[in-house]
Amino acid sequence: MSSRHRTLFVTDRGAQQQQWALEGAPPELDIVVRRAPSKQEIIALLPEIEFFISERSGVIDADMIAAGKKLLLIQRLGVQTWDIDTEAARRASIPSVTTYRSSAELSWPPYCFGHLMPI
Repeated sequence: MSSRHRTLFVTDRGAQQQQWALEGAPPELDIVVRRAPSKQEIIALLPEIEFFISERSGVIDADMIAAGKKLLLIQRLGVQTWDIDTEAARRASIPSVTTYRSSAELSWPPYCFGHLMPI
């Protein structure tokens, strides 16, 4: 594993909020941000991604999970999990977690990485 972890952050946040999020991110993360990407775009990015962080920006399905050959973690910012195929994640031995607070309460993952709940 490299010293910087390739991370995909999928969000609907605007450009300014994305910039603030990146400024507050841990330096160990090499973050790719996509705003409302298509499923095909996510699948194309996932083979090199270790951490997949989603801010309720669409379904995380079995196809995406299968594409994530290096995935170590799927994290949902917020508490809703209905749109994550948790069974596919379990079959792939990829932990799926949420934050126990809503994304509106979180400034960014320095906070939320320390407040995870397994799905």
